[in-house]
Amino acid sequence: TFITPVTGGYIIQPDKYDDFAAYLSGYAQYYESQNIPLDFISPINEPQYEWSAEPGAAFQEGSRCSNAEAFTLVQAIDQQFQTDGVNSKLILPESGDLASLYTFKNNFPNASDQGATFWNPSSDEYFGDFNSVAPLLAGHSYWSNSSPNVGVGHREELLRMNQSLGLEFWQTEYSILGSDYQAEGSPSELIDIDYALWAARSVHWDLTIANATGWSWWTSMSRAQFGDHKFRFGLTNWYPNSETRSNSGGEVEESKLLWMFGNFSRFIRPGYQRIGVANDLFSSEELEAENLMASSFISAAGDELIIVLINYSQENIDVPILNYGSDDGFTVEGDLFNAYVTSQTSDLKFSEVAFDDITVRGRSIMTLVGKL
Repeated sequence: TFITPVTGGYIIQPDKYDDFAAYLSGYAQYYESQNIPLDFISPINEPQYEWSAEPGAAFQEGSRCSNAEAFTLVQAIDQQFQTDGVNSKLILPESGDLASLYTFKNNFPNASDQGATFWNPSSDEYFGDFNSVAPLLAGHSYWSNSSPNVGVGHREELLRMNQSLGLEFWQTEYSILGSDYQAEGSPSELIDIDYALWAARSVHWDLTIANATGWSWWTSMSRAQFGDHKFRFGLTNWYPNSETRSNSGGEVEESKLLWMFGNFSRFIRPGYQRIGVANDLFSSEELEAENLMASSFISAAGDELIIVLINYSQENIDVPILNYGSDDGFTVEGDLFNAYVTSQTSDLKFSEVAFDDITVRGRSIMTLVGKL
């Protein structure tokens, strides 16, 4: 049963916070000793929600937690980490939606407005004095994408708050949860690429509007148990050959989501930096979201340019690069990009594309890779 609102009642009793802190510290130290350092640890998940179940029947990693409880918990963990010399950083608050990060919500009165609560120096629950807490907001993009206006608006508000507080944003969990995607059509009408494009648009908004510097999907492998589940959650889907807990056999298939994410993560690597793109083809973020979305990244060494083009429309769109070769522009070796296209019929299909002959086919994603 899904229960709201949060009224407090973290799953760990207050007199056990120190024990939990010692457990986390020992856990981190063990993996450090095995040369597997844990850069980040997330002690709370979606604190807005309680997942209620009888003992032994729980199926969700819920941990409702008020802001005050989170502060007290983090205080205990930070003290233990500092005493033990643990280098791992805590990431918080793993908000279940974006709005809870930047505004007060009546339905989550004790677990919202979390950016200002935890990172405004005047707050009684300020995280900035804890050396073990990473200076970023971790949140989930669920319930934030019902339309271009809504999706863009959430990210703009989040960016404003993060800039005022000097924080990074990590989108740490998302999949196509809920039914908002059905604005694009009913499950009987949608095909694989439709789901992939819906998710790609959310990735684009988080990266280019909210300025996310980390992005994670839920999950890598999933059991496709009902309806259009296999198009919405798993990068790969597992079909077991028996319904027993000991089973380790069956069939695995990749989803179109896997290939769509390849258009980003196969080419945009840790340490790359996003650089600005002026999309002069459309006059607003909302219009771009229904047509062509563009983002660009430069390698850590400064020698490689990545451009991700998402064509949400049904029509092919020509993409001229207006400043190519100019004093304020760029050139790539041989005036050619390596292009990788994901569509209903292609999975990162490779071709070479001239800088002045770029066309993104309808309902597809094209990644351009050029040596500067």
